[in-house]
Amino acid sequence: MVFTIHRYIFRDLLKAFVLGTLVLSIILGLGVMLKPLQRYGVDPARVPELLIFTLPITLTMVMPVTALLAATITYGRMAAEREVDACRAGGIGMTTLIYPALVLALLVGMATLLLAFHVIPSFTERSEAIIQEDIEKILYRNIQKTGCLKDIREDVIIHADKVYPETHQLVGVAAIQRGRSGVVERIYTARQVDVEVLTDTQPSKVVLRFQDAQQVNAQGDTWSIGQASLTYEIPSLWEDSIEFKRLSELKAIREDMTLFGPLKKQLARFRKQYMHECFVAWCHQQFGSVGMIDLETRIGKLRVYADECMLKKDMRAELLGTGRWPIRVDNFRVKDDADPQRKYSAKRATLSVSNNWDNPEVVLTLEDVKWYYADEPEQLSFPGIQSFTRIQLPSFVTARAREISLDDIRSENIPTTGAPPSKELRRLHRACREEARELKVDIEMEVQARLAFGVSCVVLVIFGTLMGIVFRSGHLLTAFGVSSAPAALCLIAIVTGKHIAEHSDTGTGLGVMFLWSGIVTVSIISIFLYKRLTKN
Repeated sequence: MVFTIHRYIFRDLLKAFVLGTLVLSIILGLGVMLKPLQRYGVDPARVPELLIFTLPITLTMVMPVTALLAATITYGRMAAEREVDACRAGGIGMTTLIYPALVLALLVGMATLLLAFHVIPSFTERSEAIIQEDIEKILYRNIQKTGCLKDIREDVIIHADKVYPETHQLVGVAAIQRGRSGVVERIYTARQVDVEVLTDTQPSKVVLRFQDAQQVNAQGDTWSIGQASLTYEIPSLWEDSIEFKRLSELKAIREDMTLFGPLKKQLARFRKQYMHECFVAWCHQQFGSVGMIDLETRIGKLRVYADECMLKKDMRAELLGTGRWPIRVDNFRVKDDADPQRKYSAKRATLSVSNNWDNPEVVLTLEDVKWYYADEPEQLSFPGIQSFTRIQLPSFVTARAREISLDDIRSENIPTTGAPPSKELRRLHRACREEARELKVDIEMEVQARLAFGVSCVVLVIFGTLMGIVFRSGHLLTAFGVSSAPAALCLIAIVTGKHIAEHSDTGTGLGVMFLWSGIVTVSIISIFLYKRLTKN
Protein backbone atom coordinates (compact mmCIF):
# COMPACT_ATOMS: atom_id res chain seq x y z
CA MET A 1 0.00 0.00 0.00
CA VAL A 2 2.77 2.45 0.97
CA PHE A 3 4.61 1.65 -2.24
CA THR A 4 1.45 2.36 -4.25
CA ILE A 5 1.03 5.74 -2.55
CA HIS A 6 4.69 6.61 -3.14
CA ARG A 7 4.39 5.69 -6.80
CA TYR A 8 1.21 7.75 -7.15
CA ILE A 9 2.77 10.85 -5.54
CA PHE A 10 6.07 10.53 -7.35
CA ARG A 11 4.32 10.21 -10.72
CA ASP A 12 2.45 13.49 -10.15
CA LEU A 13 5.64 15.17 -8.93
CA LEU A 14 7.53 14.01 -12.00
CA LYS A 15 4.83 15.21 -14.41
CA ALA A 16 4.78 18.72 -12.97
CA PHE A 17 8.58 18.83 -12.70
CA VAL A 18 9.26 17.69 -16.28
CA LEU A 19 6.64 19.99 -17.81
CA GLY A 20 7.83 23.03 -15.85
CA THR A 21 11.48 22.30 -16.60
CA LEU A 22 10.80 21.89 -20.30
CA VAL A 23 8.87 25.15 -20.67
CA LEU A 24 11.21 27.33 -18.59
CA SER A 25 14.35 25.82 -20.16
CA ILE A 26 13.19 26.68 -23.67
CA ILE A 27 12.30 30.24 -22.65
CA LEU A 28 15.55 30.88 -20.79
CA GLY A 29 17.59 29.06 -23.43
CA LEU A 30 16.31 31.38 -26.14
CA GLY A 31 17.18 34.30 -23.87
CA VAL A 32 20.74 33.02 -23.52
CA MET A 33 21.01 32.75 -27.31
CA LEU A 34 20.08 36.41 -27.87
CA LYS A 35 23.70 37.46 -27.21
CA PRO A 36 25.35 35.43 -29.99
CA LEU A 37 22.47 36.16 -32.36
CA GLN A 38 22.56 39.93 -31.86
CA ARG A 39 26.24 40.62 -31.19
CA TYR A 40 27.96 38.04 -33.37
CA GLY A 41 25.44 37.44 -36.14
CA VAL A 42 25.38 33.67 -35.72
CA ASP A 43 23.78 31.71 -38.53
CA PRO A 44 20.14 31.03 -37.49
CA ALA A 45 20.56 27.43 -38.69
CA ARG A 46 23.02 26.94 -35.82
CA VAL A 47 20.54 28.07 -33.14
CA PRO A 48 18.98 24.62 -32.42
CA GLU A 49 22.45 23.09 -32.03
CA LEU A 50 23.60 25.92 -29.77
CA LEU A 51 20.36 25.67 -27.79
CA ILE A 52 21.17 22.04 -26.98
CA PHE A 53 24.69 22.87 -25.82
CA THR A 54 23.48 25.75 -23.62
CA LEU A 55 20.72 23.57 -22.12
CA PRO A 56 22.79 22.54 -19.05
CA ILE A 57 23.20 26.20 -18.09
CA THR A 58 19.46 26.82 -18.13
CA LEU A 59 18.73 23.49 -16.40
CA THR A 60 20.95 24.46 -13.47
CA MET A 61 18.91 27.62 -12.95
CA VAL A 62 15.52 26.07 -13.72
CA MET A 63 15.51 22.71 -11.92
CA PRO A 64 15.51 23.98 -8.29
CA VAL A 65 12.58 26.28 -9.06
CA THR A 66 10.53 23.73 -11.01
CA ALA A 67 11.15 21.04 -8.38
CA LEU A 68 9.91 23.45 -5.72
CA LEU A 69 6.92 24.38 -7.88
CA ALA A 70 6.08 20.70 -8.57
CA ALA A 71 6.20 19.80 -4.85
CA THR A 72 3.98 22.75 -3.90
CA ILE A 73 1.38 21.98 -6.58
CA THR A 74 1.27 18.23 -5.96
CA TYR A 75 1.08 18.28 -2.19
CA GLY A 76 -1.16 21.36 -2.22
CA ARG A 77 -3.66 19.52 -4.39
CA MET A 78 -3.45 16.41 -2.21
CA ALA A 79 -4.08 18.49 0.91
CA ALA A 80 -6.96 20.39 -0.74
CA GLU A 81 -8.64 17.14 -1.75
CA ARG A 82 -8.13 15.68 1.77
CA GLU A 83 -5.83 12.93 0.47
CA VAL A 84 -3.21 13.85 3.06
CA ASP A 85 -5.77 13.63 5.86
CA ALA A 86 -6.97 10.26 4.55
CA CYS A 87 -3.42 8.87 4.49
CA ARG A 88 -2.69 10.08 8.01
CA ALA A 89 -5.98 8.65 9.24
CA GLY A 90 -4.90 5.32 7.76
CA GLY A 91 -1.74 5.36 9.86
CA ILE A 92 0.69 6.77 7.31
CA GLY A 93 2.96 9.30 8.95
CA MET A 94 4.10 12.67 7.58
CA THR A 95 7.63 11.41 6.99
CA THR A 96 6.31 8.60 4.80
CA LEU A 97 4.15 11.03 2.82
CA ILE A 98 6.97 13.40 1.98
CA TYR A 99 9.37 10.59 1.08
CA PRO A 100 8.71 10.92 -2.72
CA ALA A 101 9.44 14.65 -2.50
CA LEU A 102 12.67 13.90 -0.66
CA VAL A 103 13.69 11.45 -3.41
CA LEU A 104 12.96 14.07 -6.09
CA ALA A 105 14.90 16.66 -4.07
CA LEU A 106 17.96 14.43 -3.79
CA LEU A 107 17.86 13.52 -7.49
CA VAL A 108 17.56 17.17 -8.55
CA GLY A 109 20.29 18.20 -6.09
CA MET A 110 22.73 15.60 -7.40
CA ALA A 111 21.85 16.48 -11.01
CA THR A 112 22.48 20.17 -10.29
CA LEU A 113 25.89 19.43 -8.78
CA LEU A 114 26.80 17.17 -11.70
CA LEU A 115 25.76 19.83 -14.20
CA ALA A 116 27.56 22.64 -12.39
CA PHE A 117 30.88 20.86 -11.83
CA HIS A 118 31.19 18.76 -14.99
CA VAL A 119 28.50 19.00 -17.68
CA ILE A 120 28.23 22.78 -18.10
CA PRO A 121 31.98 23.30 -18.73
CA SER A 122 32.01 20.51 -21.33
CA PHE A 123 28.92 21.75 -23.19
CA THR A 124 30.14 25.35 -23.05
CA GLU A 125 33.35 24.32 -24.83
CA ARG A 126 31.28 22.61 -27.54
CA SER A 127 29.07 25.66 -28.08
CA GLU A 128 32.20 27.83 -28.23
CA ALA A 129 33.64 25.50 -30.88
CA ILE A 130 30.52 26.00 -33.03
CA ILE A 131 30.95 29.77 -32.89
CA GLN A 132 34.67 29.53 -33.71
CA GLU A 133 33.95 27.29 -36.71
CA ASP A 134 31.69 29.98 -38.18
CA ILE A 135 33.90 32.92 -37.22
CA GLU A 136 34.82 33.81 -40.82
CA LYS A 137 31.16 33.78 -41.90
CA ILE A 138 30.30 35.86 -38.83
CA LEU A 139 33.01 38.37 -39.78
CA TYR A 140 31.75 38.76 -43.35
CA ARG A 141 28.09 38.81 -42.28
CA ASN A 142 28.68 41.66 -39.81
CA ILE A 143 30.59 43.78 -42.34
CA GLN A 144 27.97 43.19 -45.04
CA LYS A 145 25.18 44.20 -42.68
CA THR A 146 26.70 47.32 -41.06
CA GLY A 147 29.76 48.16 -43.15
CA CYS A 148 32.08 47.57 -40.21
CA LEU A 149 33.12 45.01 -37.62
CA LYS A 150 33.20 46.46 -34.11
CA ASP A 151 31.39 44.11 -31.72
CA ILE A 152 33.75 41.14 -31.68
CA ARG A 153 36.68 43.10 -30.24
CA GLU A 154 36.32 46.36 -28.32
CA ASP A 155 39.79 47.60 -29.30
CA VAL A 156 39.50 46.98 -33.05
CA ILE A 157 37.10 48.40 -35.65
CA ILE A 158 37.33 47.20 -39.24
CA HIS A 159 35.57 49.16 -42.01
CA ALA A 160 35.24 47.79 -45.54
CA ASP A 161 33.47 49.06 -48.65
CA LYS A 162 32.97 45.63 -50.20
CA VAL A 163 33.17 42.02 -49.03
CA TYR A 164 34.03 39.00 -51.19
CA PRO A 165 33.63 35.87 -49.03
CA GLU A 166 34.32 33.50 -51.93
CA THR A 167 37.84 34.94 -52.39
CA HIS A 168 38.35 35.83 -48.71
CA GLN A 169 38.95 39.49 -49.50
CA LEU A 170 37.91 42.93 -48.28
CA VAL A 171 38.10 46.03 -50.48
CA GLY A 172 38.49 49.61 -49.29
CA VAL A 173 39.55 48.75 -45.75
CA ALA A 174 40.34 50.88 -42.71
CA ALA A 175 41.39 49.09 -39.51
CA ILE A 176 41.24 51.23 -36.36
CA GLN A 177 43.13 50.21 -33.22
CA ARG A 178 41.94 51.78 -30.00
CA GLY A 179 43.69 51.93 -26.65
CA ARG A 180 42.34 52.49 -23.18
CA SER A 181 39.18 54.62 -22.89
CA GLY A 182 38.53 54.12 -26.60
CA VAL A 183 41.31 56.48 -27.73
CA VAL A 184 42.43 55.81 -31.33
CA GLU A 185 46.10 54.80 -31.37
CA ARG A 186 46.65 54.07 -35.07
CA ILE A 187 44.77 53.49 -38.31
CA TYR A 188 45.70 51.19 -41.18
CA THR A 189 44.18 51.75 -44.63
CA ALA A 190 44.50 49.61 -47.72
CA ARG A 191 42.97 49.16 -51.13
CA GLN A 192 42.62 45.41 -50.61
CA VAL A 193 42.98 43.03 -47.67
CA ASP A 194 43.25 39.23 -47.77
CA VAL A 195 41.58 37.53 -44.80
CA GLU A 196 42.76 34.29 -43.21
CA VAL A 197 41.08 32.74 -40.18
CA LEU A 198 43.20 30.42 -38.04
CA THR A 199 40.82 28.10 -36.17
CA ASP A 200 43.49 25.59 -35.13
CA THR A 201 44.82 27.98 -32.47
CA GLN A 202 43.42 28.83 -29.06
CA PRO A 203 41.87 31.31 -29.26
CA SER A 204 41.11 31.59 -32.96
CA LYS A 205 42.87 34.37 -34.85
CA VAL A 206 42.06 36.55 -37.84
CA VAL A 207 45.02 37.55 -40.02
CA LEU A 208 44.57 40.62 -42.23
CA ARG A 209 47.14 40.98 -45.02
CA PHE A 210 47.13 44.53 -46.37
CA GLN A 211 48.06 45.46 -49.94
CA ASP A 212 49.36 49.01 -50.64
CA ALA A 213 48.82 49.90 -47.00
CA GLN A 214 49.25 53.20 -45.21
CA GLN A 215 49.50 53.85 -41.49
CA VAL A 216 48.25 56.87 -39.55
CA ASN A 217 49.31 57.38 -35.93
CA ALA A 218 47.54 59.26 -33.14
CA GLN A 219 49.34 62.49 -34.10
CA GLY A 220 47.98 62.37 -37.66
CA ASP A 221 51.28 61.41 -39.29
CA THR A 222 50.82 59.24 -42.39
CA TRP A 223 53.32 57.04 -44.16
CA SER A 224 53.24 54.16 -46.61
CA ILE A 225 54.12 50.70 -45.31
CA GLY A 226 53.45 48.71 -48.50
CA GLN A 227 52.47 45.18 -47.59
CA ALA A 228 51.68 44.51 -43.94
CA SER A 229 49.78 41.98 -41.85
CA LEU A 230 47.86 42.33 -38.61
CA THR A 231 46.74 39.45 -36.40
CA TYR A 232 43.77 39.75 -34.03
CA GLU A 233 42.66 37.20 -31.48
CA ILE A 234 38.96 36.37 -31.45
CA PRO A 235 37.72 36.59 -27.85
CA SER A 236 35.70 33.77 -26.34
CA LEU A 237 31.93 34.00 -26.65
CA TRP A 238 31.48 33.19 -22.98
CA GLU A 239 34.79 34.83 -22.02
CA ASP A 240 37.29 32.97 -19.92
CA SER A 241 35.11 32.82 -16.82
CA ILE A 242 35.41 30.86 -13.59
CA GLU A 243 31.70 30.01 -13.84
CA PHE A 244 32.41 27.65 -16.76
CA LYS A 245 35.37 25.73 -15.33
CA ARG A 246 35.40 22.09 -14.26
CA LEU A 247 36.25 21.22 -10.67
CA SER A 248 39.62 19.83 -11.77
CA GLU A 249 40.34 23.07 -13.65
CA LEU A 250 39.42 25.14 -10.61
CA LYS A 251 41.88 23.16 -8.51
CA ALA A 252 44.61 23.57 -11.12
CA ILE A 253 44.02 27.33 -11.35
CA ARG A 254 44.12 27.59 -7.58
CA GLU A 255 47.61 26.05 -7.69
CA ASP A 256 48.80 28.08 -10.70
CA MET A 257 46.72 31.21 -11.33
CA THR A 258 48.44 31.97 -14.62
CA LEU A 259 46.38 29.12 -16.14
CA PHE A 260 43.40 31.48 -16.00
CA GLY A 261 43.11 33.44 -19.25
CA PRO A 262 42.27 36.97 -18.00
CA LEU A 263 45.01 36.91 -15.35
CA LYS A 264 47.49 35.52 -17.88
CA LYS A 265 46.64 38.38 -20.25
CA GLN A 266 46.94 40.91 -17.42
CA LEU A 267 50.38 39.55 -16.54
CA ALA A 268 51.34 39.68 -20.23
CA ARG A 269 50.34 43.37 -20.38
CA PHE A 270 52.56 44.11 -17.40
CA ARG A 271 55.46 42.20 -18.93
CA LYS A 272 55.11 44.03 -22.24
CA GLN A 273 55.03 47.41 -20.51
CA TYR A 274 57.98 46.39 -18.33
CA MET A 275 59.88 45.26 -21.43
CA HIS A 276 59.19 48.60 -23.12
CA GLU A 277 60.34 50.67 -20.14
CA CYS A 278 63.34 48.45 -19.53
CA PHE A 279 64.41 49.01 -23.15
CA VAL A 280 63.95 52.79 -22.84
CA ALA A 281 65.93 52.84 -19.59
CA TRP A 282 68.75 50.91 -21.27
CA CYS A 283 68.76 53.31 -24.23
CA HIS A 284 68.88 56.31 -21.90
CA GLN A 285 71.78 54.79 -19.97
CA GLN A 286 73.68 53.98 -23.17
CA PHE A 287 73.21 57.46 -24.62
CA GLY A 288 74.38 58.99 -21.35
CA SER A 289 77.52 56.86 -21.14
CA VAL A 290 78.70 56.24 -24.74
CA GLY A 291 76.35 58.49 -26.73
CA MET A 292 75.00 55.75 -28.96
CA ILE A 293 73.20 52.39 -29.14
CA ASP A 294 73.55 49.51 -31.59
CA LEU A 295 70.28 47.92 -32.76
CA GLU A 296 70.37 44.76 -34.86
CA THR A 297 67.99 44.20 -37.76
CA ARG A 298 67.32 40.89 -39.50
CA ILE A 299 70.57 41.09 -41.49
CA GLY A 300 72.20 44.38 -40.61
CA LYS A 301 72.67 46.91 -37.85
CA LEU A 302 71.66 50.47 -36.95
CA ARG A 303 73.92 52.69 -34.87
CA VAL A 304 71.89 55.50 -33.34
CA TYR A 305 73.50 58.64 -31.89
CA ALA A 306 71.59 60.87 -29.44
CA ASP A 307 72.01 62.56 -26.06
CA GLU A 308 69.10 60.96 -24.16
CA CYS A 309 65.93 58.90 -24.48
CA MET A 310 62.68 59.94 -22.76
CA LEU A 311 59.48 57.91 -22.36
CA LYS A 312 56.38 59.82 -23.53
CA LYS A 313 52.74 59.47 -22.45
CA ASP A 314 51.85 57.53 -25.60
CA MET A 315 54.51 54.94 -24.59
CA ARG A 316 56.86 55.97 -27.39
CA ALA A 317 60.45 56.85 -26.56
CA GLU A 318 61.59 60.21 -27.89
CA LEU A 319 65.27 60.66 -28.76
CA LEU A 320 66.75 64.03 -27.83
CA GLY A 321 69.96 65.76 -28.83
CA THR A 322 71.52 69.15 -29.59
CA GLY A 323 71.95 71.03 -32.82
CA ARG A 324 69.76 71.55 -35.89
CA TRP A 325 69.92 67.85 -36.87
CA PRO A 326 70.40 66.23 -33.43
CA ILE A 327 69.71 62.58 -34.28
CA ARG A 328 72.17 60.59 -36.40
CA VAL A 329 71.78 57.01 -37.62
CA ASP A 330 74.34 54.81 -39.38
CA ASN A 331 72.84 51.95 -41.39
CA PHE A 332 75.10 48.91 -41.79
CA ARG A 333 74.02 46.43 -44.44
CA VAL A 334 75.69 43.52 -42.60
CA LYS A 335 76.17 43.31 -38.86
CA ASP A 336 79.94 42.80 -39.09
CA ASP A 337 80.59 45.67 -41.53
CA ALA A 338 83.04 48.31 -40.33
CA ASP A 339 81.61 51.11 -42.50
CA PRO A 340 77.92 52.03 -42.85
CA GLN A 341 76.12 51.93 -46.18
CA ARG A 342 73.98 54.99 -45.44
CA LYS A 343 74.01 57.81 -42.92
CA TYR A 344 70.92 59.66 -41.73
CA SER A 345 70.38 62.93 -39.87
CA ALA A 346 66.98 63.81 -38.44
CA LYS A 347 65.38 66.60 -36.44
CA ARG A 348 63.18 64.24 -34.45
CA ALA A 349 63.13 60.50 -33.78
CA THR A 350 61.13 58.00 -31.74
CA LEU A 351 61.51 54.38 -30.71
CA SER A 352 58.55 52.07 -30.08
CA VAL A 353 58.25 48.40 -29.17
CA SER A 354 55.69 46.13 -30.85
CA ASN A 355 53.13 44.23 -28.81
CA ASN A 356 54.14 40.89 -30.31
CA TRP A 357 55.20 38.99 -27.19
CA ASP A 358 56.57 35.96 -29.05
CA ASN A 359 58.85 38.05 -31.26
CA PRO A 360 58.98 41.66 -30.01
CA GLU A 361 60.49 44.15 -32.42
CA VAL A 362 61.53 47.80 -32.33
CA VAL A 363 60.45 50.49 -34.78
CA LEU A 364 62.69 53.52 -35.26
CA THR A 365 60.91 56.51 -36.82
CA LEU A 366 62.85 59.52 -38.15
CA GLU A 367 61.21 62.83 -39.07
CA ASP A 368 62.60 65.53 -41.41
CA VAL A 369 65.47 63.37 -42.59
CA LYS A 370 68.63 64.03 -44.55
CA TRP A 371 70.63 61.07 -45.75
CA TYR A 372 73.47 60.09 -48.06
CA TYR A 373 75.48 57.07 -49.09
CA ALA A 374 78.74 56.75 -47.17
CA ASP A 375 80.79 56.86 -50.37
CA GLU A 376 78.72 59.71 -51.89
CA PRO A 377 78.58 62.62 -49.44
CA GLU A 378 75.87 64.54 -51.34
CA GLN A 379 72.90 64.79 -48.97
CA LEU A 380 69.33 64.06 -50.01
CA SER A 381 66.45 65.59 -48.08
CA PHE A 382 63.40 63.55 -47.14
CA PRO A 383 60.89 65.90 -45.47
CA GLY A 384 58.49 63.11 -44.51
CA ILE A 385 58.96 60.12 -42.23
CA GLN A 386 61.53 57.35 -42.51
CA SER A 387 60.79 54.19 -40.54
CA PHE A 388 63.08 51.26 -39.77
CA THR A 389 61.14 48.12 -38.85
CA ARG A 390 61.99 44.57 -37.81
CA ILE A 391 64.64 45.76 -35.39
CA GLN A 392 65.44 43.11 -32.82
CA LEU A 393 64.94 43.94 -29.17
CA PRO A 394 68.07 43.27 -27.07
CA SER A 395 67.84 39.71 -25.76
CA PHE A 396 68.57 40.66 -22.14
CA VAL A 397 65.50 42.95 -22.15
CA THR A 398 63.12 40.19 -23.24
CA ALA A 399 64.78 37.74 -20.82
CA ARG A 400 64.22 40.08 -17.86
CA ALA A 401 60.58 40.56 -18.85
CA ARG A 402 59.92 36.83 -19.23
CA GLU A 403 61.46 36.09 -15.83
CA ILE A 404 58.81 38.16 -14.03
CA SER A 405 56.46 35.77 -12.24
CA LEU A 406 53.07 36.25 -10.65
CA ASP A 407 54.73 36.08 -7.23
CA ASP A 408 56.87 39.08 -8.21
CA ILE A 409 53.72 40.96 -9.20
CA ARG A 410 51.83 40.09 -6.01
CA SER A 411 54.53 41.73 -3.89
CA GLU A 412 54.14 45.43 -3.15
CA ASN A 413 57.39 46.41 -4.88
CA ILE A 414 57.35 46.87 -8.65
CA PRO A 415 60.22 45.02 -10.41
CA THR A 416 62.87 47.60 -11.25
CA THR A 417 63.54 48.60 -14.85
CA GLY A 418 66.56 50.81 -14.19
CA ALA A 419 64.38 53.94 -14.15
CA PRO A 420 61.39 55.14 -12.07
CA PRO A 421 58.27 53.22 -13.16
CA SER A 422 55.74 55.11 -15.24
CA LYS A 423 52.12 55.68 -14.22
CA GLU A 424 51.07 53.00 -16.70
CA LEU A 425 53.42 50.42 -15.21
CA ARG A 426 52.18 51.21 -11.71
CA ARG A 427 48.58 50.96 -12.92
CA LEU A 428 49.21 47.58 -14.53
CA HIS A 429 50.96 46.38 -11.36
CA ARG A 430 47.93 47.31 -9.24
CA ALA A 431 45.53 45.80 -11.77
CA CYS A 432 47.45 42.51 -11.87
CA ARG A 433 47.60 42.27 -8.08
CA GLU A 434 43.88 43.01 -7.84
CA GLU A 435 43.10 40.44 -10.55
CA ALA A 436 45.03 37.77 -8.62
CA ARG A 437 43.26 38.63 -5.37
CA GLU A 438 39.83 38.55 -7.01
CA LEU A 439 40.62 35.26 -8.75
CA LYS A 440 41.49 33.57 -5.46
CA VAL A 441 38.22 34.78 -3.95
CA ASP A 442 36.21 33.88 -7.05
CA ILE A 443 37.44 30.27 -7.05
CA GLU A 444 36.51 29.72 -3.41
CA MET A 445 33.12 31.42 -3.75
CA GLU A 446 32.32 29.62 -7.02
CA VAL A 447 32.81 26.23 -5.36
CA GLN A 448 30.66 27.35 -2.42
CA ALA A 449 27.96 28.70 -4.75
CA ARG A 450 27.73 25.46 -6.74
CA LEU A 451 27.44 23.43 -3.55
CA ALA A 452 24.81 25.85 -2.27
CA PHE A 453 22.75 25.45 -5.45
CA GLY A 454 22.78 21.68 -5.05
CA VAL A 455 21.84 21.78 -1.37
CA SER A 456 19.17 24.43 -2.01
CA CYS A 457 17.32 21.97 -4.25
CA VAL A 458 16.77 19.59 -1.34
CA VAL A 459 15.82 22.35 1.09
CA LEU A 460 13.47 24.14 -1.33
CA VAL A 461 11.61 20.98 -2.37
CA ILE A 462 10.98 19.98 1.25
CA PHE A 463 9.89 23.54 2.03
CA GLY A 464 7.51 23.57 -0.96
CA THR A 465 6.05 20.22 0.11
CA LEU A 466 5.29 21.45 3.62
CA MET A 467 3.94 24.81 2.42
CA GLY A 468 1.63 23.05 -0.08
CA ILE A 469 0.13 21.01 2.74
CA VAL A 470 -0.23 24.05 4.99
CA PHE A 471 -1.96 26.22 2.35
CA ARG A 472 -4.04 23.29 1.06
CA SER A 473 -4.31 24.59 -2.50
CA GLY A 474 -3.25 23.03 -5.77
CA HIS A 475 -3.79 26.27 -7.67
CA LEU A 476 -0.86 27.18 -9.96
CA LEU A 477 -0.70 30.86 -8.98
CA THR A 478 -0.77 30.03 -5.28
CA ALA A 479 1.96 27.46 -5.74
CA PHE A 480 4.04 29.90 -7.78
CA GLY A 481 3.69 32.60 -5.11
CA VAL A 482 4.68 30.18 -2.36
CA SER A 483 7.60 28.90 -4.41
CA SER A 484 9.05 32.21 -5.55
CA ALA A 485 9.76 33.69 -2.11
CA PRO A 486 12.14 31.01 -0.72
CA ALA A 487 13.77 30.48 -4.14
CA ALA A 488 14.41 34.22 -4.44
CA LEU A 489 15.74 34.32 -0.86
CA CYS A 490 18.28 31.56 -1.56
CA LEU A 491 19.32 33.04 -4.90
CA ILE A 492 19.72 36.56 -3.47
CA ALA A 493 21.74 35.22 -0.54
CA ILE A 494 24.09 33.29 -2.88
CA VAL A 495 24.64 36.26 -5.22
CA THR A 496 25.02 38.74 -2.36
CA GLY A 497 27.43 36.44 -0.53
CA LYS A 498 29.67 36.27 -3.61
CA HIS A 499 29.48 40.05 -3.97
CA ILE A 500 30.41 40.61 -0.31
CA ALA A 501 33.39 38.27 -0.58
CA GLU A 502 34.65 39.96 -3.77
CA HIS A 503 34.63 43.40 -2.13
CA SER A 504 35.86 42.40 1.31
CA ASP A 505 39.40 43.06 2.48
CA THR A 506 39.16 40.62 5.39
CA GLY A 507 38.75 37.36 3.44
CA THR A 508 35.78 35.27 2.34
CA GLY A 509 34.39 34.32 5.77
CA LEU A 510 31.56 36.87 5.84
CA GLY A 511 30.66 36.18 2.21
CA VAL A 512 30.44 32.42 2.81
CA MET A 513 28.21 32.95 5.85
CA PHE A 514 25.87 35.22 3.91
CA LEU A 515 25.87 32.82 0.94
CA TRP A 516 24.53 29.98 3.08
CA SER A 517 22.23 32.20 5.16
CA GLY A 518 19.25 31.86 2.79
CA ILE A 519 19.44 28.06 2.82
CA VAL A 520 19.80 28.00 6.60
CA THR A 521 16.78 30.30 6.98
CA VAL A 522 14.57 28.16 4.71
CA SER A 523 15.77 25.02 6.55
CA ILE A 524 14.79 26.47 9.94
CA ILE A 525 11.34 27.41 8.64
CA SER A 526 10.95 23.92 7.15
CA ILE A 527 11.82 22.27 10.48
CA PHE A 528 9.26 24.49 12.24
CA LEU A 529 6.54 23.61 9.68
CA TYR A 530 7.36 19.89 9.88
CA LYS A 531 7.02 19.85 13.67
CA ARG A 532 3.78 21.76 13.43
CA LEU A 533 2.31 19.31 10.90
CA THR A 534 3.41 16.22 12.83
CA LYS A 535 1.67 17.50 15.97
CA ASN A 536 -1.66 18.13 14.25
